Amino acid sequence: MNVRNIVWIVVIAALCLPLWTDPCVAKIFKIEDVKPGLPEDAPYGQTVREIRIVGNKYTRESVIRSAFKSKVDNIYTEENARKDLLWVYRLGSFTEVYFTTEPVEDGIALTCHVSEASPYIPSLSFKLTQENGIEIGPAFSSPNLFGTAARASAYARFGGATNIGLRYSDPILPVKSWIYGYRFSYFHRERTNVLLDFEEKSTSSSSSSVSPPATSCAADCVSRTSA
Repeated sequence: MNVRNIVWIVVIAALCLPLWTDPCVAKIFKIEDVKPGLPEDAPYGQTVREIRIVGNKYTRESVIRSAFKSKVDNIYTEENARKDLLWVYRLGSFTEVYFTTEPVEDGIALTCHVSEASPYIPSLSFKLTQENGIEIGPAFSSPNLFGTAARASAYARFGGATNIGLRYSDPILPVKSWIYGYRFSYFHRERTNVLLDFEEKSTSSSSSSVSPPATSCAADCVSRTSA
């Protein structure tokens, strides 16, 4: 590695540092990693008359409600309460989730309180290889695209080669629906092949649909975005 490349790395790292001080990282964690989010004296056995959402500035309320196992006019059970907490965490858009209840006429009101992670994260993408030298360009990621809890990321790097990439993934919900459960990726590359003296171009894409995981998995692990 020559001195010029080392200088470029230092400059790029200095520019990116402010963007990396509070990163969002997707991870899988077990139930013991989830902060206690259920009231100790939860009124199990009561009828749920209302479900309220508090704290969602970006995330659509309909998306959060789709993650609930508890339903209005159904009995509030410990099993459903536990699944409510895990599935809302699993949306990956919140740094904190907890539930409270209060008595109402003929039952209880169930309130879900959420604290949202940053929905849009700009950054710089760079790559250094012996073959192409330095590539650098803008990058973007979102754990909550347009308030839908969908994950998306994109980058465009220019320099020794041109690389453009895009990934999209729907949120994981405990319901089967034609609206959710899709994944898509797209990659495009252009470079000059000096050895064979021609312009090399390649494009690839893929898409798939994913069914909700089994309930047993939801009871043991949950995917989230932490800030």
